[in-house]
Amino acid sequence: MHQIGSRHHHDFPPEKLDPDALARRDLLRERGVRQAATWPTEDETVAQVLSVYDELTQPRPMI
Repeated sequence: MHQIGSRHHHDFPPEKLDPDALARRDLLRERGVRQAATWPTEDETVAQVLSVYDELTQPRPMI
C-alpha cells in the first residue's frame, strides 16, 4: 500500500538517479530474473507437495 508522503525509488525519474545505482538496479534485475527461471513452476510445486503428502500418509507397519 502506498502511503501519503512516502517516496520509493520508482517515484524518481531515472535521469535523477546515480548512474551506479542504475547499473546496480539493472544487474540485480537480471540476476533476479535468471534465478527465478530456475524455480519450479506452480504445477511442479503442487506435484511435489502431493508426492510428499502421499509418502507421509502411507500406512507403516508398527515395529
